[in-house]
Amino acid sequence: ARSNAGLQKNQSFATQMVPSEEMYKHIDTPLYFGGLLYKSHASVQPKKLYHGLLELSLAAGGVFGELPVLQVKPQADGFCISTRLYKIYCQQVLMATNGYAQSSVSKFLAKRVIPVPSFIVQALLPGGHCMVETRQRFCYYRATPCCKRIMLGGRAVLHAITAEQSLAILKVKLTEIFPSLKDADVSHC
Repeated sequence: ARSNAGLQKNQSFATQMVPSEEMYKHIDTPLYFGGLLYKSHASVQPKKLYHGLLELSLAAGGVFGELPVLQVKPQADGFCISTRLYKIYCQQVLMATNGYAQSSVSKFLAKRVIPVPSFIVQALLPGGHCMVETRQRFCYYRATPCCKRIMLGGRAVLHAITAEQSLAILKVKLTEIFPSLKDADVSHC
């Protein structure tokens, strides 16, 4: 509630404190004692976003497959993008990267974007909101588009492991949040 009050001073947006006795309307777990609902909160389906950006890029003639960007340099009238075969001049650049941005491409991103191993587990969730915990090793989850499962993600550990290794750790987190799923099978990891 204090955090929300501070946020509202900077930028007013629709929120609602959810007391303990009303948590059942949003999630079926005894783990949480209350929450903050962001009424305009949303999530992005990464694959659909990627495909949308790809379609726009193809339409603009700006996609070169199997041709990594080696350097992006600001110019007086835009940018020069260097690849091993071409130099591309443009007015705007959208950089989309994973946790391994190379400093030769963007020192800004390389200093600020770091890899954090995160894995997804699917199970049932009532409520349909995107959820993010505030515990130290938080989990985040939302309903899948079909609304028959949830996707639960979190940091199983703070170093690289395989999805198979993360499964047991995330299954513990899943059943901590949803005790009724103790014997449920995990369909994807």
